[in-house]
Amino acid sequence: MDVIFHLLEDQIFYEYMEDLFLLAERYVVIYNSNHEEYTKWSEYRHRNFISYIQEKIRGWELYQYIPNRYPYKIGEEETTSASDFYIFKKK
Repeated sequence: MDVIFHLLEDQIFYEYMEDLFLLAERYVVIYNSNHEEYTKWSEYRHRNFISYIQEKIRGWELYQYIPNRYPYKIGEEETTSASDFYIFKKK
């Protein structure tokens, strides 16, 4: 589920998002953080994907936002997460 975190190169991120919404018929569910930040881990990057969707992906709207029950806490990485659920619905 944590695919977007690992899309480090911009072009690969753009192509992935285009394909994700192009192939979906009614809903897209994304589990991810939604802010821009490079991390100390080279294989992990936060992205503000909602801004990208609003600017580049037509015909979809944010239908539901579900906050994480266990938000990220330093020192508790094994049991917490920086991600929330974002459900998009085709208009």
